[in-house]
Amino acid sequence: MEQKLNAFITTTWGLGLPTNLFVEKTADFKLSTAVAWLRDWADVIFFPGGSDICPSIYLEDNTYSKVNAPNRDIREILFHRIAKRKGLPMVGICRGHQLINALRGGHLTQDLTHEYPGIDHPAWHELENVKKGSMMEMAFPYEMTNSIHHQAVVDPGDGLIVTSEYMDVAESTEGEDVFSVQGHPESMYGNNHMFFDVVHNWITSRR
Repeated sequence: MEQKLNAFITTTWGLGLPTNLFVEKTADFKLSTAVAWLRDWADVIFFPGGSDICPSIYLEDNTYSKVNAPNRDIREILFHRIAKRKGLPMVGICRGHQLINALRGGHLTQDLTHEYPGIDHPAWHELENVKKGSMMEMAFPYEMTNSIHHQAVVDPGDGLIVTSEYMDVAESTEGEDVFSVQGHPESMYGNNHMFFDVVHNWITSRR
């Protein structure tokens, strides 16, 4: 029987993680409670999808970003700092992928349509330049992903490498303590178990 891992979700709603692999706890509205859970209980932290992050995080003025969750930005910056200091594995999904890279010095495009004319990210598309031996290769063996975003990582954060792309933007990045993806594996019914199996195996291998 596989060991269940304690998964801290940075939002107040869950991801529906496989219950045979994870015990899921969402961030409490009371910040001190959420910080205590992250510090003392969590084996992994998940940064899920959501609205655009504030461009000031990656040292830009707002041109095309739709920022409507500044308080979430602040809380997740704190969560990232605590997790990094603790050495917790971090998993980023969509917004979370962008946030982790931005907090580590990466660069985002604020809008693909305006800043990268000709780039089209349909709802489903193939993955390009999938790095051999990467977690991304194992998690997305069919080399297809979904897409619900207008922003993207164009330069990865410090210590992170791009492990798959699509039309010149990073679809995934990996590092010693990070696995982040632009798509939404939790919504890829039938294939999502592969992603979470890979995450679980990665974390248990680090212990």
